[in-house]
This record gives sequence, structure tokens and C-alpha cells, in this order.
Amino acid sequence: GKGGNADAITSPGTAKNVVTVGAKGRVAAEIQAFRGLLLGLFFITVGMTIDLGMLAQQAVSVLSVVAGVIVIKFVTLAGAARLFGLRAGSAARVGLLLAEGGEFAFVLVALAGAAGVLAQDSAQFFTLVIALSMVATPGLAALGHLAERRANTAGAEIERLEEETRDLSGHVLVLGYGRVGRLVS
Repeated sequence: GKGGNADAITSPGTAKNVVTVGAKGRVAAEIQAFRGLLLGLFFITVGMTIDLGMLAQQAVSVLSVVAGVIVIKFVTLAGAARLFGLRAGSAARVGLLLAEGGEFAFVLVALAGAAGVLAQDSAQFFTLVIALSMVATPGLAALGHLAERRANTAGAEIERLEEETRDLSGHVLVLGYGRVGRLVS
């Protein structure tokens, strides 16, 4: 029609696409510019609240709880990943990648401390635990990648052997060719 672009914008399917793509793209671009800055500010703020003296005084307790959080989350997440059909190696990788405490845990601990639900010492302890579990993430990610690669390599070898031997039936494998092996074969 006479409207040119107005016709394209007013037609139902096109209007939806123009608005959706345009708005999402603009919003994403605007947010992306501040995302790194805001994440950095968040972690600096959290870092300023961490009491490293507590780590020195309660190292065994803190590290034990960190290990416990990682193990419990790993077992839970890897188990869930297996239930959803991931192979063992991939499930292990998912479990290890997500085993650390998350950013939302910092928020929950801070709110619980501010509301008096957690004592300040407990809030500080859990903040330290969450931070240390997050510090372990690169190592856990590398371990997960290694576990996945090894499991997939072993799995691929087993699948290859199953494929090669699928047609075999009525065969016997004789190990050793001593007196008894010669007699049996």
C-alpha cells in the first residue's frame, strides 16, 4: 500500500518480528554494556565483606563445609543429569561445573544476616564458604572436562567393540594356549 514501512509494521506477523527483534537487540546491547561493570561491582562488594581472619582461625571447618557443599551438589546434579539421559562423563562434567555456591547464595546469606535469621558470624562463615567454593570452579571445570573426555573415550571404545562383535554368535574366546588351551580348542 501507500504506507511503505507502515504496512510492514502494521501487518501482524511482521510487526511482531520487528518489535521483538528490535527491542530484544536494543535491550541486550544496553544491558551488555553494563553487565561486566555490575558483576565486577557485585564481586568487589562481596569480597570486601569476607573475613580472611575467619579462614585462618577456622580453616578446617570452612574447608570441610566447602568440600561438603561441592560433594553434595555434585552428587545431586550429576545424578539428575543421568536421570535426564546424559552420559556418565557429561553428567560428571555438569555436576562439577555447577557444584560451587552461586551468586544468589551471597544474596540469601546477606539478607538472612540482615534480618537476624543468621548470626553475623554464621553469615560471615557461609559467605566465606560460598566464595571459596567459587574459587574452586576453574579447577572443578578442568576436572569435569577431563572426566567427560575419559568417559567418552572409554564409552566410544566400548561402542566400537559392541558394533564389531554384534554379528558374532556361537564363538568361544580361549585365553592361553597351554596344554589345556590346545586341548579345548
